[in-house]
Amino acid sequence: MVIIRLMHESEQKQVGTFVQTAMRDRYGSDAYALPEVTVTAWREEEPVGTFGLSLSKGLPFHVEELYAIRYETFPDVFERRKIAEFGRFVAKMPELAEALLYAGIRCALQRGCAWGIGEVRVGMARRYAKIGIAITFLEGKPIFANIPPGALPYYCVPVPRVAAMELARAAAALQGKVARLVLERRIAFVGC
Repeated sequence: MVIIRLMHESEQKQVGTFVQTAMRDRYGSDAYALPEVTVTAWREEEPVGTFGLSLSKGLPFHVEELYAIRYETFPDVFERRKIAEFGRFVAKMPELAEALLYAGIRCALQRGCAWGIGEVRVGMARRYAKIGIAITFLEGKPIFANIPPGALPYYCVPVPRVAAMELARAAAALQGKVARLVLERRIAFVGC
């Protein structure tokens, strides 16, 4: 069984190494630092998935430093205090990805957020559509001068884009599938 829970501070190095390895294997790229809230999936003592979220605290999100976002393309009023930035999304199996996404969304909702934003690649956009999650792409191009050299391979063609999702609707789209995984005792949530 896979246990999904918030990362403990003592696990930061192990989880960071897991994310770094996944980014290098998949994109040949360095990963950014783990965000303040990281939901992790564990099988025994090993991390098998992560989903991170950052809250603004009134400051611009990391993604805002990397993209020249046209805020008028956001589907609602762009109020940072109601938005969580998602990132460091790694899962070793598709169903685990849905459970991690659900847990991350629930954490953001519990913290008063209504929207999530983050970088989305073409394959992830297709996956969201397949599982019934609507996303809105925001207009804005990467600011390559702000991207660390070790992270540049991630931004190769196709270039990821910034997208927004309404959290309550996304949670509703995932709830049934995630409940089935819990009932089948394939995953369990602890906290968050």
